[in-house]
Amino acid sequence: MKNLSITIADGSQIAATEFSPTHSNGCTILLNSATGVQQYFYYNYATFLSERGYTVYTYDYRGIGKSITGNIKDSKLTYSDWGSIDFSAMSLYVKNAHPDKKYYLIGHSFGGNCIGMSECTHQFDKIVMVSSQNGYWRYFPTMKKGIILFVSKLSMPILCRILGYYPSKIKGLGASVPKGVGLEWAKALTHPLSVASLVKGKSSFYKEIKNEILMISIEDDWMATRLAVDKLVEAFPMANIERRHITLNETNQTPIGHLNFFKKTFQEKLWDIPTLWFENAIVAQPL
Repeated sequence: MKNLSITIADGSQIAATEFSPTHSNGCTILLNSATGVQQYFYYNYATFLSERGYTVYTYDYRGIGKSITGNIKDSKLTYSDWGSIDFSAMSLYVKNAHPDKKYYLIGHSFGGNCIGMSECTHQFDKIVMVSSQNGYWRYFPTMKKGIILFVSKLSMPILCRILGYYPSKIKGLGASVPKGVGLEWAKALTHPLSVASLVKGKSSFYKEIKNEILMISIEDDWMATRLAVDKLVEAFPMANIERRHITLNETNQTPIGHLNFFKKTFQEKLWDIPTLWFENAIVAQPL
């Protein structure tokens, strides 16, 4: 495991980690985190992948984790900055570091959504999205819709403006995020196109993406319901998309939710799903 600091055009830095295999299989994986989830959350999974021959990179979006500089209240970063700048910078760095290797992406939640914000996405041979969804409030479970609407219309904007950041940590949604991220997150929850609505014109690449993509939904994930993941498919009309819906029967009824796919509890039952698909060893469920 090697700690890295990636400097981008404006001079700011992204903290990243490289997991190098003992015996390389000739493939590299970039792992995009969910909103506010720090890269260390994925270390066990990255280690697992490296033990199978993959060179793996994790990183913290600027403004959280090891990529935070100064006071979070002073940060001007936005959700779309994470996708268009941070993801792009990491994509280019990893591709340049391993130009002759196959290049894969695993995106968790927003980490999958944001691929439409970068023209670098075309570099990947295959992409797996875990719990990436169209986060429009109407696609949440019926019992959650009112709460999500209240949070996105009132709670999130008010807290962002009063505190100068969004305290998602106290909501169990990862580390606190910069104000601009919180405000765009709230906007995405209230727009039918969700995250894809945050970039327009030449800044949006959603309709141009032609990659092979596996979208994974999880039975007990109320933040990325099966419907919400199915709706995300519509954001990528040119992509070659396959779907995989994980049921709790596959985990002996052990809860997974929105985050736990990457916890070591599910190493034997779930962690091989992306790699088997990368290697054409499994066929996903049809759309």
